[in-house]
Amino acid sequence: MAARSEKVAGQSWYRDHDETFSSGPLQSLGTSALLQEDYPTALKFYQSAVEVNEKTYGEGSDKVAESLVVLTRVYIMQKQYDKAEPVLLRAVKKMSLCTEWAVPTS
Repeated sequence: MAARSEKVAGQSWYRDHDETFSSGPLQSLGTSALLQEDYPTALKFYQSAVEVNEKTYGEGSDKVAESLVVLTRVYIMQKQYDKAEPVLLRAVKKMSLCTEWAVPTS
């Protein structure tokens, strides 16, 4: 199946052979920007990674929760706790819904 382009977060991305997106490059670019203390750029890439994971894996995925936790870190590093809290709460809510995070009972 041929790759095709789709707009996500205002950017054109290519779907791979199985019709899913990968947020890996976005996470890597976000990390690179974060290491350079370019917080606005890091936020942009991490927010895009959340959107890609939501489109690819669905709202209740552990991938979405993980992306939200990373996004929260950027806000915390900037001491923007008012922005970090709702994102982190959203991540916790998603984690509680994820079967991937479920801990077996007894």
